[in-house]
Amino acid sequence: MEPARPNQTSFSQVGSADRNKTEIGDALKPFLTGYPGITVLEVASGFGDHLAHLASEYPDVVFYPSEAQTELIDEIKKVSAKFTNVHDPLDVLLGHTTSVNINCDIDVVLAINLLHISSMDTGTHGLFELAKNLFIQRKNKKDIQPIVVTYGAFLRDSLNGDVSFASNADRLFDESLRSRNKEWGLRSLQRDIDPIARQYGFGNRVDIPMNKGNFLIIWKFLDST
Repeated sequence: MEPARPNQTSFSQVGSADRNKTEIGDALKPFLTGYPGITVLEVASGFGDHLAHLASEYPDVVFYPSEAQTELIDEIKKVSAKFTNVHDPLDVLLGHTTSVNINCDIDVVLAINLLHISSMDTGTHGLFELAKNLFIQRKNKKDIQPIVVTYGAFLRDSLNGDVSFASNADRLFDESLRSRNKEWGLRSLQRDIDPIARQYGFGNRVDIPMNKGNFLIIWKFLDST
């Protein structure tokens, strides 16, 4: 049974992409350069704002956008029409779509502002399941270690296992998310996400601090069997 598709309640705040797209693009540079023909699948591309910036900054990288909200597909197509390195958007519904029909190797699965605005089952499990299935199908570019990249706000993990909000703004943000959907909310990397990532063969997490207490998080795919 297909899970419910997201709707407008999951849209990011107006202008949020403009505020963070440059620093996200800069932080991704070590992972998108140095190898020819890197191919990225972006999950939940939204209106395509981050996609447009990344495609412009990295003309040698090939991007496959995707979206589960059908009303946004046309918006993303407007972006893809402007760039030769961006394909038309794919219909990817996490928790239902476990692979995509792409005639190439995917090296990076990118999800910006997704994990806190989706359920653990569909968003987190679905993201890593899709990424694993794509990565084990890779036939070429064996010298590139495939990765999952996420961006967003997360709970802070302490050495004793406790979790807390990094700021009062994060606490209020979490309350707002949960008021819209009880399955949404900020996640603990150590308690919530890492165990799921390991379940699908991902590890060696890299945390990159960003503005306003957000993080760019990279998980490397370790299980190529």
